[in-house]
Amino acid sequence: MMEDMNRGFSEAVQRAGNGANGAAFHQASFMSYRNDGQGPPKVFQASTATKAGPGGVRETRKSLRDSERELEKMSIGHHIHDRGHEVEKHRNTRSGRTEELQNYHNLDEKDAEAFDQEWRNKTRTAFKGLEDVERRGGNLREIRDRRYEDEYPSDRDRRQSDRRERGGEKQLALPAPRAPIGNDARSPTGSEARGSEHWGRSQGRERS
Repeated sequence: MMEDMNRGFSEAVQRAGNGANGAAFHQASFMSYRNDGQGPPKVFQASTATKAGPGGVRETRKSLRDSERELEKMSIGHHIHDRGHEVEKHRNTRSGRTEELQNYHNLDEKDAEAFDQEWRNKTRTAFKGLEDVERRGGNLREIRDRRYEDEYPSDRDRRQSDRRERGGEKQLALPAPRAPIGNDARSPTGSEARGSEHWGRSQGRERS
């Protein structure tokens, strides 16, 4: 599922790079819900959002929530061609313990500050073509809002779930991506179990 979503974005990035002012925005999300009546419902949520511009610049945001593993992940990555700096946070939903990782791709840690400045300088113009997407009501404004960085998906989803239970609603809704997910994310097995529902969405926008 997520592989198909990411494949569509890769094609959009390639098309965006063909023009001097090309830019692309893509987001995808997936949700699996299972309730067999033998315990708490099992919920798996994953989302990814990426902006790409000319010159090989990209911003990736991923998030993952797996109630069965009692795990939440979120990350933001800045990339220029094959170089990248990614900040990743993990949280155990039972203990509340958090962990932060700094990942470097073809980059030394001592060069990270200079790389971040280079990325900021390049994206001032590289992402300019995506401004119209935001003005037309696209979800780009959510991707740019960094206030989410201290808010984990479960805090937001729990409030929505409580409202739906009180209202007797059965529809599941996955919020727009707030951050990127790890590459090892997998949907839970046993989707054929009673009470299971799957829902996903993918959308991409290009500006050239």
